Amino acid sequence: FKVVAGLWPWGKGTVGLPCDATLFFMPQRPYMPIGTLRGVLAYPSATECFPDDALTGALERVGLGHLGERLGLSDAWEQILTAGEQQRLGFARLLLHRPKWVFLQEATDALDPEGERRLMQLLSDEFPTATIMTVGFHADLEPYHQRKLTLTPTPDGMILIKESRKAWDEPKRSVNWGGRLFGTLLRRNERRSLITGLWKRGDWRN
Repeated sequence: FKVVAGLWPWGKGTVGLPCDATLFFMPQRPYMPIGTLRGVLAYPSATECFPDDALTGALERVGLGHLGERLGLSDAWEQILTAGEQQRLGFARLLLHRPKWVFLQEATDALDPEGERRLMQLLSDEFPTATIMTVGFHADLEPYHQRKLTLTPTPDGMILIKESRKAWDEPKRSVNWGGRLFGTLLRRNERRSLITGLWKRGDWRN
């Protein structure tokens, strides 16, 4: 993810990025600038970009409705909100910014299983045409994966890539509804990364 974001200066290679789409990165702990909760929620956009009803609506949808009355309060929110609340706030940002490409880096690891399920389902419902890639450390995310690449390091330093796809439950259709990229799982006990690929609902494409 750091390579895609342009934050990793080492190594060689070429990374192709969509020129007409907004990329949104959500790390394990979303950035919480000191200031009003309104500004934290609107980040990286200006607070003027979103009316208060949009902000409170996003908070309610991710289970943070109790924070709606504190939008104007200025504080160090990283120290006030729990890790789980910070991750929920990150999902509220996604609802506000509506990006076309989303990269989630362990963005649900502080949530209980039910909270994680609700937010991942919300993500699936709200972004039917977005490309979404997630990275996590447990198998509970696997039901949200449609295609994955297994990256296995070899003793000589090479990386072997194995692709597998999850069967689509609905009949194939000629209409292309958009694409999603669902999930990377890194299983500690197996010491391997599972990286999903792109899938098109009703129309598989590479």
